[in-house]
Amino acid sequence: MRDERRVRVLLWTVYAALAVFVLTEKWGQATSDTRFELTEVPGPHLAGTFHLWNPEVSLGELQNQAYGYLFPHGSFFWLAELAGVPGWLAQRGWSVLLLVVACEGVRRLARTLGTSPGAAALAGLAYGLTPRHVTEIGTRSAEVLPGAVLPWALLPVVLAAQGRLRPRNAAILSAAAFACSGGVNGTATAAPAALLAVAVGWTVLTRRLSWRFGVGWFALVGAVSAWWVLSLLRLGAYSPPFFDFVEDARTTTSTSGFGPVLRGASNWVGYISVGGQRWWPAGYDLAYEPWLVLGSGIVAVAGFVGLLRMRSAWRTPLLLAAVFGLTCQVIAHTGALDGPFSQALRDLLDGPLAPLRNVPKVDPVLRVPIALGLAVVVDDLVRLLLRRRDGRLWRPVVRRGIAGGVVLFLVGGLVAMAQPILSADTRTPGWKQVPSYWTQAAAFLEKRSGASDRSGGATWVIPGSGFGIQQWGWTMEEPMEAVARSPWITRSQVPLTPPATIRLFTAMEAYLETGSGSPYLRHLLNRLGIDTVLVRHDLDTDVAQATSASLVGVALGRSPGLQQVATFGELEFGPAIEVFDVEPAEGAQTGTGGYDVRDVDDAVTVAGSVEAAVAAVGSGLVGPAQAMVLEGEESWKHAGQVVGDGYRRRERAFGRNQDAESNVMTPTDRYHGDRVVPNYPGSAGSEPVVAKYDGIAGVDASTSRAWTSSLGPVHPENAPWSALDGDPSTYWRPSPYLDARGQWLEVDLGRERTVDEVTLSQPTVEDVERVTRWRVTAGGHSRILTADPFTGEGTVRLGVRADRVRVEALGGTSRNAAIGIAELDVDGIRATRTLVVPEASTDAAPDLVFAAAPEARACVLTVFGADCDRYRAHASEEATGIDRTFTLDQAGRFAVRGVVVARSLPGTLPLLQPGSGTTMTGSSWLSVDPAASPRMAYDGSDATSWIADPRDTTPVLEVDLGRERTLRRISLTPPAGVAVLPDHAQIRARTADGEEVREVDLRGFGGFEPVRARRLSITFSRSADRVGGAPLGMGELHLGGVRAVPLDGGAPTGAVCGYGPQLVLDGRVVDTRVHGFLGDVVAAGQLAVEPCDDAGPLRLSAGTHRVELRSTQQFQPVGLTLDAVGSGAEPGRVHPRSRTIRLLSTADTRVRLDVGPGQDAILSSPHNVNVGWVATVDGHELERVTVDGWAQGWLLPAGTSGEVELGYAPQRGYLVVLVGGLGVLGAVLLAALGILVSGALRRHRGPADALPDTEALEAPIPEEPAPSRRRTVLAAVIGGLVAGLVGGPVVAVGGVVGALLARWPRVAQALVGVVLLGALVAFVLALRDGPVLPSRAADLVTGAALAAGVAAALTRRTPG
Repeated sequence: MRDERRVRVLLWTVYAALAVFVLTEKWGQATSDTRFELTEVPGPHLAGTFHLWNPEVSLGELQNQAYGYLFPHGSFFWLAELAGVPGWLAQRGWSVLLLVVACEGVRRLARTLGTSPGAAALAGLAYGLTPRHVTEIGTRSAEVLPGAVLPWALLPVVLAAQGRLRPRNAAILSAAAFACSGGVNGTATAAPAALLAVAVGWTVLTRRLSWRFGVGWFALVGAVSAWWVLSLLRLGAYSPPFFDFVEDARTTTSTSGFGPVLRGASNWVGYISVGGQRWWPAGYDLAYEPWLVLGSGIVAVAGFVGLLRMRSAWRTPLLLAAVFGLTCQVIAHTGALDGPFSQALRDLLDGPLAPLRNVPKVDPVLRVPIALGLAVVVDDLVRLLLRRRDGRLWRPVVRRGIAGGVVLFLVGGLVAMAQPILSADTRTPGWKQVPSYWTQAAAFLEKRSGASDRSGGATWVIPGSGFGIQQWGWTMEEPMEAVARSPWITRSQVPLTPPATIRLFTAMEAYLETGSGSPYLRHLLNRLGIDTVLVRHDLDTDVAQATSASLVGVALGRSPGLQQVATFGELEFGPAIEVFDVEPAEGAQTGTGGYDVRDVDDAVTVAGSVEAAVAAVGSGLVGPAQAMVLEGEESWKHAGQVVGDGYRRRERAFGRNQDAESNVMTPTDRYHGDRVVPNYPGSAGSEPVVAKYDGIAGVDASTSRAWTSSLGPVHPENAPWSALDGDPSTYWRPSPYLDARGQWLEVDLGRERTVDEVTLSQPTVEDVERVTRWRVTAGGHSRILTADPFTGEGTVRLGVRADRVRVEALGGTSRNAAIGIAELDVDGIRATRTLVVPEASTDAAPDLVFAAAPEARACVLTVFGADCDRYRAHASEEATGIDRTFTLDQAGRFAVRGVVVARSLPGTLPLLQPGSGTTMTGSSWLSVDPAASPRMAYDGSDATSWIADPRDTTPVLEVDLGRERTLRRISLTPPAGVAVLPDHAQIRARTADGEEVREVDLRGFGGFEPVRARRLSITFSRSADRVGGAPLGMGELHLGGVRAVPLDGGAPTGAVCGYGPQLVLDGRVVDTRVHGFLGDVVAAGQLAVEPCDDAGPLRLSAGTHRVELRSTQQFQPVGLTLDAVGSGAEPGRVHPRSRTIRLLSTADTRVRLDVGPGQDAILSSPHNVNVGWVATVDGHELERVTVDGWAQGWLLPAGTSGEVELGYAPQRGYLVVLVGGLGVLGAVLLAALGILVSGALRRHRGPADALPDTEALEAPIPEEPAPSRRRTVLAAVIGGLVAGLVGGPVVAVGGVVGALLARWPRVAQALVGVVLLGALVAFVLALRDGPVLPSRAADLVTGAALAAGVAAALTRRTPG
């Protein structure tokens, strides 16, 4: 007892020390941990969980397992709030509680199984400090909770099996402990129960406990779980296919090899770094920091070997549970020599088994046995040290030395595991409080939303963000989650909404990402019930995957009808939050909170997906009084009137908000992301637009940055096709971080042709290196193409017949360099690509709406000057122009209109040059962006700058003064922030006497000997030690008395008839003209393009047609609309609504409307479509219809009017099962409390049950009987088969060897330990070169050793 007391004092001292470190990390700051609302508004958050439907977020969504916070997680924070405890302190207290509960649970379990106090204490610490717990205790503690309470749920079962606790009481206590797992995540809660099920099943099968106990235990566990299990089933019945759009099994199993699983570091999130920031700080360090990996690995190896050495009847269930936990995590991990079912199981995890996809959640089932094994190995070491030899104890000095070394080794491992806690590095950036500007803005929005003329309009929060990552803290959830009291929407990582709504949000964000905005943006927002836009400027855009605030501001400025009404907070360059009012468009419904009723006769049928509906509104083809229904809607039989091309066959990287979609694919192109669903599905019955090649059959490559298999942003302009499109601004670029050698591009010519010559050119962009040697293969023959190292161009002659040509990079560049091919000319073959629009069923000629994404500019003009980032710039996938193939059922006449943007090419500069006076051109400018062109150096504005290309260290300005002038001084004003001023200039003046040169020191007055000239060449430079890699630039160049030529953004510009983009219709060329303003050229605004006056409406016959609007050196088309004359949507024909609508009342799951009489109509809501919503009039249910491609609506027959009640049908059943289940849970918890209280009273009256006599551990324990030869052979066969199914042939060998070594257990255990340590050390050594995963060889060796150990242990008969 004295030893027990000493150990407890020491252990609680350790707990206290750990608690201090946990409490003091980021003192005073709350951090992201599972749910943002728990620290900010726990009470309202818990109250909201009683509603299955949340109408205030994302146009209405189901709450994803929010009920799980009711007990105990959310209740803890709610009670803390009631007690006046700050949220951040409650958060730290919760972390400390979980840590101590986990440690104490295993410690007590180990003591109950007969280990010494010290060994049990180390086992408890090993479990509480396992990498998974340390990683998630400060980031996702809800998933740590089930593992923390697991030992407490197992403890009563063990006590009952030992006869020390009544079985009935044990069942109640075990179920009550398990109930404390909560229900935040169904898989994380249920997975650890496997250990309990194995233990209970074993005690029943071995008759240690009766079958009645087993039945009762399972019944009680089911009863205490009913509240969240039944609620989860209710949620699943009405939820969109959420699992299809989150992380896939390839991601979740990529880090679940044998090595990481053994250490408890298999959670894939811990391995992520975004923008140089560790997503989970502790997890990243425990995954990649060598000494932390070594320490945690040593503890895990020791625990596993101890589990094999356990001489207790409990070894069998613990070992079986450990095997189950290990198998669940590693069996779907694929690689060389993996198991026969690994890939099939991975596919199942992306299908029917999707809820089990995050396999690390089963880790506690493995971790508890390993922790208990550590206690065993410590006791064995102590026993070894105290054993007598030759009648004498080992020499005390030697004994103490060995004991001290072992203790230091194990303690060192535990310290390594605890290092992130000790170094205060377990949490993401926190916040002291949510900035007041957020609460002020939310209160302002609530007041506006409640105004009588608005009645609950929603707010669009922009820019969208993958996660709530602000400059003031990483909340992960949106700040609006905690502060908002009115409806709001935003584009987040994966909203729990239907795919159509996610596509809608993505299309809306596109208006911001390009900075284009739209004249009809407010029309779209009106249709969504959005009356306010909130622009936030406090995002950390580099990490949050958000559009820059500069682009958002430009986009809103180009969208009429949005007026700023309030600002909140102040940041360095302006307000933290801006609020804009969305003015109702003429004919828009107001005052009804987004509910509307519109006549069926005025409805527009749109062929395509929700993107086509957005485009129809954005092109002005659909008015506010017209409902839209997508063609193919089950209850809608009308023919298409508008055809769009927005829904395209692309693959999506679901983990990204921006730069997430691949190039448009042909029908036969393979997907590269290995996802069950390659993209958010389109609307029912819709088919995607696909690519089609002419001149070639196809083009493929080894890898591409345009594919979702590429690491990082997805760039469709880097697809293999880009090497053949004839535009050097687009190019094929392989995936990054791969060996450049061996990367290839292959052109399928479609048929055998003569291939005489192949010419290749490489990109001239800054971050792409040039390959000097390429292998060109065609028709079974290969030739080496040598490219010029300066131009990147090369030609090779082949003279063969072939149907394919492959070009492969060989050398001349660094190993992991970025390479590419800008253009590949195969014997002059001209290849083109068109996008084929699916056929639509129409009764008359439809309106055709086609669009292309514009290029991304490097510079965005703001009121503070140019915001330039050369890494922001990239070309458009359709840089060559819009090319569409479509089919008409009916002939018709079409008026053609389009929009273009000025390109980042040298040809655009003449558009900006003044008609007279001074002009300037330059040797380079940043990303060839007009906003950074030489024109900005003499426009009279310090808000603009000429910025040279960073590679141009001595940029040159060519100046034409218009007439001869005398110059004697030059001065510069500072450029935009990305550039630096030159400090030296060399002026070469072409005078009547020849060329004169002046050297000018720009650090002083800038004067020089006078020179008279009209034309000058000025070369700028800067001292090498002062450049620092930044480009040179200037705000304004002042040449003595030469006046600047202001650039009037409102001045007209464009291209006269015949010089605009060519319109080609079925081979017929139609000349066009462009008109717009100079400001649009500078700032990437849209300019109008139209056929010349004599063209008139174009007549098209029924059948298939191809239309092209081709880019020029100045303009890229981004929109092309063919308005059907006399048919189509015809917004001008719309009459006023025949019905009235009034909002009577609204609640989360029930809405009452008063709808007046009138014609057949469509009633639409501002809610996402969901089968749970039902509309009734006088008890009769209305027929459902999806409106605008996303909104829940109903058809109102002409004779139906009056009060319409909208109700969410599943709510009642959900509330019944939730409240009823919580009642049962409460009853079991009270029963458990009664048992504990009565037990405490009995112990108070008499002596407590004695723990096992730990002194007995000193006595010799009989050896286990050696297995028979027959048993050994049978075990080898079974062990090899099972191990092979789990891990493949190498692991199977380990299972066979382990079974054969079962007769010599010490040899087997020593061999397993040595091999595991060897594989661990090999991995640690590999980490010295940087973050890597264990090599496949090391992982397979680890798996073989684990299989050998398990086989050897299970081959012998169970001791005890």
